[in-house]
Amino acid sequence: MWKNIRKMYGRLDRAKLFTLSQALLELKQGSLLIVVCFNRFLALWNELEATDEYLEGPKATLQQY
Repeated sequence: MWKNIRKMYGRLDRAKLFTLSQALLELKQGSLLIVVCFNRFLALWNELEATDEYLEGPKATLQQY
């Protein structure tokens, strides 16, 4: 079972990471309030961090089995 989980979710999704990174790079305040811009930045940053962590998984968990 762990081998199947590792096979399905243990890969780095480079397309998603690229999309999130690109969105972060293109984010501009423009006419947005600083709070709105910061919230968008924070949401993208958190999603990027969660995606990276979720897709790679904790090393101890993936190597345990």
